[in-house]
Amino acid sequence: MSLLLMHGRESGLVRAGLEAYYDFRKTNLLRYSEQFDNAAWGTGPVTPNVSTSSNGEMTADLVSDASAAAAQEFFQSAPIVSSADSYTFSVFVKKHTDEARFPEFRIQATGGTVQPLTTGHLNTKTGTFQKTSGSGTMAVTDEGGYWRVALVETDSNSGNTQVRCAILPAFTDVLGNPVNVALTGSITVWGAQLNAGPSALAYEKTDTNQTAVDSSGKANHGTLGPTSAAESNDPIWRTGRVRLDGVNDYVLTPSAVTANADELTLQIVFQKTPGSVSGGHRTLFGHNAGGSYIRFFTDTTIGFWLSATVTSAFVQGPGGGIPDDGLWKMMTFRWRAGVVQEQILNLDTSVKKETAAPSDGLMDSTYRAIGTYAGGNYFAGEVATALYYRRFLSDAELGRNYAAVKAGLAPRGISLP
Repeated sequence: MSLLLMHGRESGLVRAGLEAYYDFRKTNLLRYSEQFDNAAWGTGPVTPNVSTSSNGEMTADLVSDASAAAAQEFFQSAPIVSSADSYTFSVFVKKHTDEARFPEFRIQATGGTVQPLTTGHLNTKTGTFQKTSGSGTMAVTDEGGYWRVALVETDSNSGNTQVRCAILPAFTDVLGNPVNVALTGSITVWGAQLNAGPSALAYEKTDTNQTAVDSSGKANHGTLGPTSAAESNDPIWRTGRVRLDGVNDYVLTPSAVTANADELTLQIVFQKTPGSVSGGHRTLFGHNAGGSYIRFFTDTTIGFWLSATVTSAFVQGPGGGIPDDGLWKMMTFRWRAGVVQEQILNLDTSVKKETAAPSDGLMDSTYRAIGTYAGGNYFAGEVATALYYRRFLSDAELGRNYAAVKAGLAPRGISLP
C-alpha cells in the first residue's frame, strides 16, 4: 500500500517538483517479528541476540525445547485482514549440522471456521522441508547462513478472526514422523513475518505495525493510528490504498510535513463508505491548532470547521450534496494565510468558493492527520493518494494534477470521474 505525498515550493521563479514519496506499508502482521523472548511468542527457554541475523545484526535468538514431557511451542496470533484470501508465515532459521532433531512450523486460520492446520518439518542441515499435515503449501529458500521457511494457508471463511503461527524447536527425530516427546533441542531463529498473500514478501521488521515510511530519504516517517499494538481495527492495507474503519484509524503525518507553512495545497483521493456515522460527520484531514479541518458534515456536505473563530463554511457538491454512491473522488484543500481557504470536489471549481478568514497565520500544529482531527470524528472509507504542496496551486495546475493522478490510478483499478 502506498500513499503519495508531494511537497512543492517556490524559490524565485523556480518551482520544485516531487520532493518526497511516502510508502505506508503493513506487510508484517505479527506484533513481534524478532522478539522471541516476548510473551507474545508463547513459552519456552530463549537466549536473545546470540547470533548474527540474516541482515547482519546481532539479533537472532536461540529458542529451546528443554522439556522431555512434551514439545514446547512458540506461537503468536494476528488479526485477520478481511480482504485477504490467503496468508504466508515465514521465518529465518539458522543452518545447523545436527540432523538428530527437526523443528516444526505451523500456520492456521481460526474463527468462524477453522482452516486446516498446515504443518511441516525442516532439516536444518540440508534445507529439506516436508509437509506433515494440512492443505496449505510450503517452501524453503537458501538465504546464505539461514533457511527461510514459508507456509501458506487459505482463509476461505469470512467469519475467521485470527491467523496462528507457531514454531516448535524440537518436534521429531525423524523427518515427517509424529512428535517424539522424549526429544529436546534448540534452533536459532530471526525475522518471523506474517503477510497477506500466497508468497513470502521481503522481510520487514514490524514490532509495532505503525510506521509510515518516507522512502525519499528525508526521514519524514509518519504514524499509523491508533496505538503501538497491532489490533483488529487498525487500518487495513489493500493493494494501492488504505481502508479506514471510522472508529479510531488514521495516518498521522509528521510535523515536518506542514511546519510553518503560510500556504498549502492538499489533495486526497478517497472513497467514502456509504452510510451514516456517529455524530453525522467524518474528518478526511485534520489540523488541531485552531486551524482548518476538512470534514464531512451530515455525510453529504464537505465543510470547514474553524474552531478558533467558532465559524464554519460549507461547500456543496454537485446537485447540493456529495452523493453517497461509494465512488472515488478527489478532495482539494487550498489555504493561504490571512487570505483564503477553499475546497474543491474533483474539478468542479464552481462549488469551491466558500471563503473564511483563517484562524491562524501558519500551519504550525504538531498534529495533522489523514482520517481524523485531534483524536475524533474518524473517516470511514478508503484513501488511495495524498498530494501535498507547500504553496497555493493555480486552477490550471490543479487540472494537470487531476489528469495525471487519474491516469496513474487507473492501472490500480481506481477510477476518478
